[in-house]
Amino acid sequence: MSDKNPFSDPSLLSLKDLQSRILVNIHLPYTRRREIASAINSTGKWFSLPLEMIPASARFLRDRFKHVHPLNENISARRIENVRSLLMAGFRAEGVNTKLAPYMSVMTPEC
Repeated sequence: MSDKNPFSDPSLLSLKDLQSRILVNIHLPYTRRREIASAINSTGKWFSLPLEMIPASARFLRDRFKHVHPLNENISARRIENVRSLLMAGFRAEGVNTKLAPYMSVMTPEC
């Protein structure tokens, strides 16, 4: 059984993959790498999903962040915005598309 999201495009990275890449990216300062990795962990916690199941997709994240409310998570609205900003910085650092492109895999004719 695969840990990846079966509905997302298999060519997309998961947030776990992105986090692994960020942590070894020598072009980013160490503190920046840790901040982005922490933002990725917070995202998984707030979405109640393992990082392997979250596609590194701006559209997916945008749709899911609509349901993250500061009062439910006992955090500030500013923290949510900081996490979103750090995620996009991670995307840009690793060359991941930040456009709102579809993240779902194409349906086969059998479906």
